[in-house]
Amino acid sequence: FKTALEGLSGKPVTDSALAEAIASADRLRASLRTAFERRTAHTPTSSGADALNLLRELGGLTVTEAESRLAEVSNGAGLTGKRLLVTGSPHETDALYRLAEAAGAVIVGEDHDWGDLWLDSDPDPTLPALEALAARPQQRPSADPTASSAARAQALARRAAALRVDGVLHFRLDGDEAAPWDLKSTADALGQARIPLLALTTVSTVAGEKAADVTARVAAFLAGESIEDLGR
Repeated sequence: FKTALEGLSGKPVTDSALAEAIASADRLRASLRTAFERRTAHTPTSSGADALNLLRELGGLTVTEAESRLAEVSNGAGLTGKRLLVTGSPHETDALYRLAEAAGAVIVGEDHDWGDLWLDSDPDPTLPALEALAARPQQRPSADPTASSAARAQALARRAAALRVDGVLHFRLDGDEAAPWDLKSTADALGQARIPLLALTTVSTVAGEKAADVTARVAAFLAGESIEDLGR
């Protein structure tokens, strides 16, 4: 891992430099958590699509640039849609978020690798820097690849309850074979918590009639109707 970092950076990776970089990233995460309180507030002032785009934008900036960008973020108007949590496949664009929110939802969080899971925890400060980075994925049960489906599903259900969501939206995108693995455990855990679940299979570049279909099915879900998987 250290050799790979040195290959990417083109310079030696010392313990002190790595610790300093971790500390800088921790400060940025703290600032982002504060900014994302606008999204998770009782009346959100940031949409899920805008939040996802902000995370994607910051991922291409240095810490200093990202902190400057965050300073420019301001509250929007209050949003009154039903609160949803997104899980399943990672979303590299905001396309499906926009379609879901056009149906009357506000996406207040997600449980995939391109979203706000990055904000959940900082590396353990009691461990050496390299060990702390290696251990960090196991600190996030809902995204831990070594955890059981049941453990990840229970972590998702706890997060959904903490965010006071009206439902959970599971997307399987572009033939993603891994996304359905946890679906039964997720449905069971959310069912025990009495949190509705909608599972849709579609593509990330959905457009035209299929885009309208996604919006219509999310709208029906928000209205309490029973819906089958898109399946295409």
